[in-house]
Amino acid sequence: MPTFTPASPDDFFQTLADQMNRCDGFERPRWHGELYLQLHRATLTAQQDMKADCRCEEGMLRTMEYLSCVASLCHAEYRYPGNWLQSIWHRLLFNQFQDILPGSSISWVHREARQEYEQNMSELSGLIQSAADTVAEADPDLPVLQKGYVAQKDWLMHPSLSDNCAVDDSCLSCNDSAPRVHAGKDGFVMENASIRVVINNEGLIVSLRDLKTGCELVASNHALGSYRLLIDKPCERDAWELDRVAFMGLIDEGRVVKVEPICSFVSSGVEITTAIGAGTTIRTQVLLDSQNQES
Repeated sequence: MPTFTPASPDDFFQTLADQMNRCDGFERPRWHGELYLQLHRATLTAQQDMKADCRCEEGMLRTMEYLSCVASLCHAEYRYPGNWLQSIWHRLLFNQFQDILPGSSISWVHREARQEYEQNMSELSGLIQSAADTVAEADPDLPVLQKGYVAQKDWLMHPSLSDNCAVDDSCLSCNDSAPRVHAGKDGFVMENASIRVVINNEGLIVSLRDLKTGCELVASNHALGSYRLLIDKPCERDAWELDRVAFMGLIDEGRVVKVEPICSFVSSGVEITTAIGAGTTIRTQVLLDSQNQES
């Protein structure tokens, strides 16, 4: 066994610096910023189902948080399920740790994590429904939508055309404060006070212009928003390193099957539905909000 000498962090790094000076002298490399392990590249491409569950559970927890607060205000007998939510939060945060969420752990870990996501979301569905029922009981005239969203003034954000939205060939927004979305022969034009976006009928962003500076952010003869399915099979260290040959292994570029406008009380935009791979469908929403920011 090697010999260990207890020391403070300052002593350790000073000893290390002295050793490097003796061994490397002026050839010692200099690092700027954080230390980088290149083998971590491409870990964000693995375990897509698990990551989708993680994002969905985060959204359900936020929904449960505000719904339970509203229910507490609406009904004196409703009790905020703090212990239950804390348990779910702990399980969620644990599954976001280190190699679990990035997808670089062993398969058994990911199987267990997906099972816990499924269990958490099942419990949250019951809690959300209970809170929504409490709100509806306290105020029967308040419409409570699916998945626990409460339609009340400015805090409704429901990405679909409302029943009273007047859709025509000019402006497709359903609220005067929402950004403008215009339909044309070649696609859609979205615009607010800061940004103008042009999306063609193939669902590609062909123009993204900063209206304040006049700067065009999409290069000439290029477009944004396309999908490509590549072969990600590293020569070693599965789910870690990304090899250059992966970019040469194109499987599918995707096929756009639908491009349609969407709007809510605070945002407007376009939803693009793309079919890619074996039975996979991707729905992409390009939205502009009423605060003059792109989302």
